[in-house]
Amino acid sequence: MTLRQKELVSTAGLIAGLLLMLIGGGFIWILLLGMAMVFGAAVLWKRWWRCPSCGRFLGRTKGQYCPHCGKEIDYEARERDH
Repeated sequence: MTLRQKELVSTAGLIAGLLLMLIGGGFIWILLLGMAMVFGAAVLWKRWWRCPSCGRFLGRTKGQYCPHCGKEIDYEARERDH
């Protein structure tokens, strides 16, 4: 999975969770499902949003280069098997 695909999956999970929380109304189970989706998206983002070269967390960086190792970030490259 590419870094861009990981970003899209975690963002979609966050948006879906927030929408569920907003439209849940009086149904507590929908609110809880939305909260779980938001939490899960945050966990995936923290786990997946890493530099392909050095593996360090990129934070909110969406630049062309890693702020830690300085190498160019290829958002379309497939993940290497470790």
